[in-house]
Amino acid sequence: MGRTAITPTDVDKLKSYVDTAGTTPVSTSIATLVADGAKVAGNADSRLLFRVVNTYAGAKVITIKGKDGDDDEDMEISLTQDEVQIFTLEDARFEYVEDDDYPGYICIDFATAMTGTIEVYKIPK
Repeated sequence: MGRTAITPTDVDKLKSYVDTAGTTPVSTSIATLVADGAKVAGNADSRLLFRVVNTYAGAKVITIKGKDGDDDEDMEISLTQDEVQIFTLEDARFEYVEDDDYPGYICIDFATAMTGTIEVYKIPK
């Protein structure tokens, strides 16, 4: 089975992520992503902001896969129980370009048995 696509929530420069039209952030359960991982479409015209919450009773790691699956470029982020991490990524370092399975995507792996949520926002540069 392939990675699950996470669609980023668009954030306008002048609005918060919850606007009058009722747009709310999409929060995805990590438990549904552990087996196959996730993918997020990169975009040269915007930045991606990630919010990850670990609700597992202990520390867990998420791995942002390096460009085109280059393990030397992987970035690991460790989260303790109930910790929240918010971070942005540079598409050029993490976006798959040549990989046939995930061109244009940033790929994320989650530690076995991890629980919690992940939200992704697309913000203008």
